[in-house]
Amino acid sequence: MIPLNVLLEAFAPYKTLLLILGSIYPGEEAIILFSVLAGQGLIHLSDVVVIGTLGILLVDNLIFWLAKSRMSSHIKRWRIFSKKSQRLSIIMHKLHKERPFLMLFVTKFVYGLRYISVFYLSMKGMTWKRFFLYDVGAFALWGIIMIPLAWLAARGFTVGLHIATRIERLLLIGVLVALVFYLLEWVIRNWIMKPKAN
Repeated sequence: MIPLNVLLEAFAPYKTLLLILGSIYPGEEAIILFSVLAGQGLIHLSDVVVIGTLGILLVDNLIFWLAKSRMSSHIKRWRIFSKKSQRLSIIMHKLHKERPFLMLFVTKFVYGLRYISVFYLSMKGMTWKRFFLYDVGAFALWGIIMIPLAWLAARGFTVGLHIATRIERLLLIGVLVALVFYLLEWVIRNWIMKPKAN
């Protein structure tokens, strides 16, 4: 088996291209991998954040518009959208009706579900403006959690323990993330997406 450092040296000249391709597909998984590489000093973390964000948002918007095109009738025939996946459909339907922002956020943590959730929201008639705001917010929140964790993992747990020396700080971060999540959803729903009075 080829040692990891040999592979990294071989692909070093193409790291930006690989980051671009990886952020398009598979997406979040590639961003986590490149965040780890950034923690080892092999790529700039700012490149991971900027290129990764652009790649994810580009693909999500392409899927959103694809679901509104003529191709959607062919895609709906795929097994994942069939009656055999009723449990998934029930969950998607409940989240779509009650918490579409939560739906976009949670599916970013589960491989393959991100594409289905975007397609589903588009099929159910969500406007592009609302989708874009929710998607940007959901990815930003995902990035705030996962990119630093991957970076810290690469730096070693001693750095992570030095930054967060007490368990209370970690709990506070968790509470703050939850508050930001609900605040973002509330602002988008009640201020940005609120219908204008005549």
